[in-house]
This record gives sequence, C-alpha cells and structure tokens, in this order.
Amino acid sequence: MALEITKTAEQEKLATLIDTLLQNEEDRELWNHTIPLLSDEDAQTISDVLNEDPSQLQFLTDNLKTKIEALKNGDDEAWDTIIEEETKHLESL
Repeated sequence: MALEITKTAEQEKLATLIDTLLQNEEDRELWNHTIPLLSDEDAQTISDVLNEDPSQLQFLTDNLKTKIEALKNGDDEAWDTIIEEETKHLESL
C-alpha cells in the first residue's frame, strides 16, 4: 500500500500547472513525488516562474534529475557543480 501525501493548495496549483506543461509521463511522476516536499513558498515561486516562462520547466526538470543522481551516487563534486550552475541560471532570470 502506497503512502498518500496530501498536497496544499499551492502545491496543487503547481502540480496542475506542471501536468499541463509536461508531455513526458516519467517527468510528471517525478514532479508528483517532489511537489509534496516543497514549502508553499517554493511551490508559489516555481509556479510564478513557470507562468512567466514555461520553458523554464525543462531546466528545472533536468536540474532535479541531476540532483537526484548526484545524491544516489553520493557525488559531492557533482552536487556542488549542480548548485553552482543552478545559482548562475537563477541569477540570469
């Protein structure tokens, strides 16, 4: 039996937005597992970014996948690189 996590209203808004923007079912599942872990503030920020520029979802999805891989592999150097690239990208917005 899978554990069902209830999403807040902000998380639900983000989930709905991502479901409409993403075609890839695997990526939608990734986000559906990730969104309940976000604070309402983070969910709102991501929603705002995606409403302004939906193309940012590809960066965010790729970034999330690389973070998960770095964590799975215990690769601190890769993690540091990901964070550095993420920071540069966010500063450019």
